[in-house]
Amino acid sequence: MRNLTRLFGSIAVLVAMAAPALGALASDPVYDKQCAKCHGKYGEGHPDRGPSLQTTTLSMEDIKNVILNGKGKMPGYNGRLMSSQVDALAGEIVDVSKNAQPH
Repeated sequence: MRNLTRLFGSIAVLVAMAAPALGALASDPVYDKQCAKCHGKYGEGHPDRGPSLQTTTLSMEDIKNVILNGKGKMPGYNGRLMSSQVDALAGEIVDVSKNAQPH
């Protein structure tokens, strides 16, 4: 019983750590308009549309590059998003991926 209680406590801590990052991504109007359709509201991805952002291992610079220039089916947003929007999105994606991955 003690191990089960410890397990549930650990799960609660992980969920609490990930919640702010997931919430930041989901509440970003740029992400909601430009990204969520393919990558999911919380960056969870869709098998036939876009990969999970929660599991990316790309660096901040690589994420910015993908946002600006596109990759695969994803269009580039160079000239369509301000640099501050690209920076914010990349930062939120890095935060989501760090908080969603086991430590």
